[in-house]
This record gives sequence, C-alpha cells and structure tokens, in this order.
Amino acid sequence: MKHRALPALLMFVVAAAAAAVACNDESLAGTGDACILHTDCASGICAEATCLSQSLDTDGDGEINADELRAGSDPLNPDSDGDGRPDGEEIGADSSSPLDSDGDTIPDFRESALGDRDLDGENDQSDPTDDVPDLDEGLPCISAAECGDGICVGGQCYGADNDLDQDGLTNGEERTLGTNPINPDTDADGDRDRGEVGDDLARATDTDADGRIDAIESSSVDTDGDGTPDQADPN
Repeated sequence: MKHRALPALLMFVVAAAAAAVACNDESLAGTGDACILHTDCASGICAEATCLSQSLDTDGDGEINADELRAGSDPLNPDSDGDGRPDGEEIGADSSSPLDSDGDTIPDFRESALGDRDLDGENDQSDPTDDVPDLDEGLPCISAAECGDGICVGGQCYGADNDLDQDGLTNGEERTLGTNPINPDTDADGDRDRGEVGDDLARATDTDADGRIDAIESSSVDTDGDGTPDQADPN
C-alpha cells in the first residue's frame, strides 16, 4: 500500500512545482506588454518600454532579439552604426563574440564602415586608434573602453573634459581616480570629491595612507567599529 502511494505523492509534488512556475511566469509581462527593465519581461528583453519576443527579429536585421541582447546591439534598430550594413551581418555568426575588425574591443556594429572620427583617412571600423574623446560624446556604449578618455553612463559616452556631476573633477579625472563621475560625493560623507582629492590630482589625499584616497573613504563611517572613521583608519 505504501509503494502504491508513492507515485501519487510524486505526481502531486510535480504538479505543485509546475503550478508555482506558472504563477511566477504570470507575474512577468508578456510580449508586447509595457516594461521598464529586462527583468520585467518573461522573455528577459525590454526595449523602448515594450517586452520583445526572444525568437523574433523585430527590426529585421537578420539577428533575433535574444542574440541582439547578448551582443549588445539595439533590437529595434537594424543598423546601429548607420553605415548601411545590418547589425546581423556585422555581429557575425557568434553573438556572444561579435565581429571586431580592428581589434579595438568595439564591435563592428557600433563602429561605422563609412565614418572617420579622427579624420586620419581610415574608416572607424578598420581603425583601432579612432577614439577621440570630444567626438565620442553622445555615442552609444557598453563600457568606458568605447569612449576614449571619457566615461560610459546609461549606455552613452560623455567626454573626458566634461564634469557630469558638477563636483569640480572632470569625467576623465574621476575615471582615473576611481571616484564616481555621477556622484559629487562618492563616499557620502558630506565632503565633495574635489575637496577630498586635494590640489595635486597625481597625489590625491590619502589621510591614512592605506592606498584608498579620501574621496572614496568616508570620514563619518567606521566600518570595522574600532572607533576610528574609515578615512583615518589604515586597518
């Protein structure tokens, strides 16, 4: 009798698990529904506030939406760099490792085969040294490596000479120092980054000489609870 009850119990457990998964799926937005983040969608793809199907090629560029997400291209723009070649062609056969003709870590679908940003006579897609900070301003990006000496914030390049958070340090200086370029007080201790860095950016102030500059160590927080604030505590 006990052996006969076991299959019934297993069937109940499997059914309960399936119901739990179904409930979880129902809590996520379906294709065509509104979204803010990728995680809002059952498909895991949110573009321009709308959930997209993984298996469709919404922009008709030869690359399905799931592969565009993996590569970092725009599933709603068939030609991200505007050079006349569709993203699917410029991404190549492996979306996890998009084509990069000039080996500068910027994939071909983000670099135009027609443009020449540094005006050296070689198109950007074939030029590994085409990063010019001022010209990178406003270009799409995934990491700061695509923005010359500037920074990448919210998928857009901001030039090295600008000061996005208005703290007195340029974006390029913050990138070098390791401070947050969109937070004027990186360590949240009430003192702005520029003041905590000091006059010599090459030798930024490090009160406790622990290798972490004052701008990223709080003068009001005591992480180890020893009575000495982090900025003055080398331990």
